[in-house]
Amino acid sequence: MRQHDYRAVIAVHNESSTGVVTDLAALGRITRNSATLLVADTVSGIGGIPLEQDAWGVDIVIAAAHKALMCPPGLGLASLSAKAWESAAHDRGVPRFYWDFRRCRDAAAKDETPFTPPVSLVMALAEALRMMSEEGMAQVLARHRRCAAALRAGAAAIGLEDFTRSASLSDTVSVFAAPPGLEGAAIVRHLYERHRTVIAGARNCLAGKVIRFGTMGEIRGDDILTDLIHLEDTLAALGHRFSRGAGIAAAAAVLGTP
Repeated sequence: MRQHDYRAVIAVHNESSTGVVTDLAALGRITRNSATLLVADTVSGIGGIPLEQDAWGVDIVIAAAHKALMCPPGLGLASLSAKAWESAAHDRGVPRFYWDFRRCRDAAAKDETPFTPPVSLVMALAEALRMMSEEGMAQVLARHRRCAAALRAGAAAIGLEDFTRSASLSDTVSVFAAPPGLEGAAIVRHLYERHRTVIAGARNCLAGKVIRFGTMGEIRGDDILTDLIHLEDTLAALGHRFSRGAGIAAAAAVLGTP
């Protein structure tokens, strides 16, 4: 940025392939006093990990409602800073019709949308936000943090390592390296076929090397313990050697469960 002018810096807030969280506040300190926009994808982060758009200087936040916001898929969300609105006001000869921030803002001022809205999804989001408001945002974030910490403690106790060594670990997606000699897809498949527990592997160069657990939305300590019960059963069935019950005990200690 010292050498060139850039229209935008684009970052992924919560990197769900590896379970790492980006320091948006640090990026915002760099872009805040420049013409460069900071654009953040927080699809798997919003509602489950801290995000302070104004305080951190994030100009455009792009999100979705089907992860930690607990809604059916299909609803995209965007939030713009004053700097971003100023940029959106310029035409620059770029063609636009079905998506135009200016058109959306004009419609919103009249409590309308420029085209037919997905009413049922909007109502679902309103209900999800009501649930989160009643629990309290600080409590929601603390619950995600506690559940993720319990899952990681349980996984470590049965010999699963965090895939990343970053200190900035996600509270909505936990990613573990597949144990030596085991293929990640086999773990995913066994969990589903035997317990109807759905987790994810990877679709890229990490395929077979990692397993991923979502810890987002309306999830509680009992859900973490159930996942670990199923995970222990699966790993034992696939030949991984560990002390049975160790993962459940470690997670319970974090959760404060007897």
